[in-house]
Amino acid sequence: MCEYPGKPRHGDMEGEFPAQFGSVVSYLCSDGFALIGESEIVCGGEGQWTGSKPECKREYEGMWWCVRERVRERVRECVHERVREHARECVHERVREHVRERDVSVYVSMHVSVCMSVYVSMYVSVT
Repeated sequence: MCEYPGKPRHGDMEGEFPAQFGSVVSYLCSDGFALIGESEIVCGGEGQWTGSKPECKREYEGMWWCVRERVRERVRECVHERVREHARECVHERVREHVRERDVSVYVSMHVSVCMSVYVSMYVSVT
């Protein structure tokens, strides 16, 4: 015989107690909650359940990692776009101010690295 395993908070269970060998207990969660663990456990030979009582968690609690990853991804995209945009503006501005046409390629490569190093350090601190 197996003892009463208990019902999860925000959930319910179906079964007869005391439970005999082979008896099954089924678990359900209230609306808005998700079952974490096994939906059924069975009374085993030595009076032990084959599993443990599951939990009922709010459905959104299990998705916090997804939200966090989406925020991180969006921040990375935003930083990448801002870095590219500012690097273009920085290079164009510097080229317009200081460079004659024949020196453009040398000057552009020099200032792209200067502008990018500033924003790479910003990006590293965000990620």
